[in-house]
Amino acid sequence: MFVPPPWLTWGLGLIAAALALARAIGGGHRRSDAPADVATASEPPQRLTSSSIATIGHELRTPLNGVIGMAQTLLAGKLEPTQRRQVKVIAESGRSLNALLNNLLGYSKLEAGRLEIAPREEDLRNTIGHVAELFAPLAQAKGLELRMTVAPNLPERLVFDAVRVRQCLSNLVSNAIKFTEAGSVTVTVSGTSCPPDPDRAPSRTVVVQVADTGIGIPPERQACLFQPFVQADDSIARRFGGTGLGLSITRHLAESMGGSVTLQSAPGEGSVFRLTFIAGDAVRDVAGDDAGPN
Repeated sequence: MFVPPPWLTWGLGLIAAALALARAIGGGHRRSDAPADVATASEPPQRLTSSSIATIGHELRTPLNGVIGMAQTLLAGKLEPTQRRQVKVIAESGRSLNALLNNLLGYSKLEAGRLEIAPREEDLRNTIGHVAELFAPLAQAKGLELRMTVAPNLPERLVFDAVRVRQCLSNLVSNAIKFTEAGSVTVTVSGTSCPPDPDRAPSRTVVVQVADTGIGIPPERQACLFQPFVQADDSIARRFGGTGLGLSITRHLAESMGGSVTLQSAPGEGSVFRLTFIAGDAVRDVAGDDAGPN
């Protein structure tokens, strides 16, 4: 019989508490139909909650990393089949909570006007590959095929905020896997050069398309999905969980990077999310393009 160690019991309690916090925050923001006097009376607590998210998130992150790390250590050792399934649930729950914390922290910065973009020269293929490696086990566990391709004409290195791009793509891929019961999730990355601008370094529009064969989204619900704490409907929230923050933050980040997020979907036909952002050409690539044969 598997007896959970104290750190595990404490960690599961931590996860439950953080999820309860997220639901409470979301519930407060969903009360948009409340009477004016009630809404006015509730404004101070809402401001306090918003300003406290970052502090709480950072306090949770350190012990959470310990829970995830210890779960991964257990998975690397010898476990009985039942024990392995249980520890996998713990590891997956920890990763889900980590994504939730990232969104909560992003939302708190967004509300405070402190969500910044920090572009630097990075390898776009490595950034996309990191997301693929992160979600491959989750897709495999559901029997889904996760495919990622990057157009060969994209330069090896570009100037962009890899952390924010990874956050956007992680939100889109996570949703695609969550709402897909069978079939596949396909990520396609391409890009086109931006028109020359004397006031801006050479750049290009990067297009990241995430297509799934999932449940699809009714047209009348698609626009509101990009609002904070909103999901397709209450039955989706009960069945799949989540706070409805990911798409709102993803669109805001995309717009901050000079791009956007759009959606094409129909019930029963899957969904296609299209993320775009502007990435500068790396100096070496610009020099290489301009240089002629010797």
